[in-house]
Amino acid sequence: MTLQEIDASTSCMMVEAFIETAQETRARSGSRLQALREGVVAASMVLSAFTGMPEEEARETARIWAQTNKELEF
Repeated sequence: MTLQEIDASTSCMMVEAFIETAQETRARSGSRLQALREGVVAASMVLSAFTGMPEEEARETARIWAQTNKELEF
């Protein structure tokens, strides 16, 4: 699956999971890097659950997705 094949509803859920997780990490005094990493894991879990993509593939896809998504402010 490529980034272009992720449908809008899945992408929206990934954004929500990423931002919520990243904000929680920062609220616990986590670094921006830690927040980014945990946000990517949360987004990858959504991607895997919604598409059936294997976890490792979902994590790599979510990492690339996070690098290119401008909605991910936390």
